[in-house]
Amino acid sequence: MTRESGIWVFLLIVGCGRSVPPPAVLRQTEFKDRVVVEHADPVDPESFLYTLRGDGQIVRKGQVLTGEEIVAQTSRPPGEPNRTPILFEVEPKTGFAVVRDALAIFTGKPSCVNYAFLATTRNGPGAVVLPMQSDMCSGIHLYEGRSDEKVIGSDRNRKQLELVVSAAERGEIEIAAINFMVPSMEPAIYFPEAGEKPGLAPRSSEGSWAGKHPPCGRWTLEALRTFLGREDIAALSPYVRLKITNKEEVADVVRCLSSLRSLGGIAIVPDIPSGK
Repeated sequence: MTRESGIWVFLLIVGCGRSVPPPAVLRQTEFKDRVVVEHADPVDPESFLYTLRGDGQIVRKGQVLTGEEIVAQTSRPPGEPNRTPILFEVEPKTGFAVVRDALAIFTGKPSCVNYAFLATTRNGPGAVVLPMQSDMCSGIHLYEGRSDEKVIGSDRNRKQLELVVSAAERGEIEIAAINFMVPSMEPAIYFPEAGEKPGLAPRSSEGSWAGKHPPCGRWTLEALRTFLGREDIAALSPYVRLKITNKEEVADVVRCLSSLRSLGGIAIVPDIPSGK
């Protein structure tokens, strides 16, 4: 072995033994407890970390912010999607309504589309990406992180398989329904003949998929992975609609989202009601 090659071997060994320091943004965290998940992405070192307190306060670098201050920090010139990386720090047992209220600000005038939850994995801190849809002429346009995008339902004449999922206790996967329909983010509006106040129309059972599948209810991640791996299912371009009621604990939603994202490839459409 030459002296030069010996030096390179030494550097490689030393380099492999060094741990990668956590992003500096994590020095701004406030809570000791985080949601523990199996799967997460690396934390974007350029993230804007916002702590969401249980009383609804939004904090950055120790300062409680108003909605106007958040808009000033995160707004970008129009023309391109605002992919400013927003990282939410939330205590696990906080109700998801706190996240809903924060999203109302960030998705408003700043129109941010890049969100993630700070979590803990066996390898240290990580980020569980929350896909975000934006208004488009047709279909559902999803943004994930800095660069990933997915479009569902751009062909209005093509039905797809929709798995309606909710986050159960401990983040377990609850399959509420399996539908075969043209994807849409716009709920149907029901106009009663008697002139009552219009409301959301109940989802028709005609959209239910008649194909072979395990009974709806609690599914393991492996059961879902096996189902999505079937050739006949893949041919139907399946996607997940993650129904959130805002009454769940943040930990349950983030763990469920983490599991769904570990499947890779499949689009996840968060369905978060705006009302209380």
